[in-house]
Amino acid sequence: MPTKKEQKNIIHHLNYIQVRLNAPKGQKNNFGNYSYRSLEDIFQALKPLLSETGCTIRACDKLELIGDRYYIKSIVTLDHPDLDDTNSVSSVGYARESFEKKGMDSSQITGST
Repeated sequence: MPTKKEQKNIIHHLNYIQVRLNAPKGQKNNFGNYSYRSLEDIFQALKPLLSETGCTIRACDKLELIGDRYYIKSIVTLDHPDLDDTNSVSSVGYARESFEKKGMDSSQITGST
């Protein structure tokens, strides 16, 4: 758990969580023959660490048209309401849909993205 001095900086909380987070790849895709972790797996491992630090996580996905392609824009924000200085940090990522994927219709491609 961060000390009183460290509680004034969201980056210390982020580091504490990142160092201790363990979310194994417990899911298996038999079709593609690979292991993966689901968002639910990650959040399940994350909840005790959020409770320890007093932080919260917000996740938001949006569909964005860039050029002639659609992307899923994902924003995840770590917050701590009691910090005096900057009390949140965010990360943004993009995933693009494939034009086609064997065995999937267009809605399945969007969902898997």
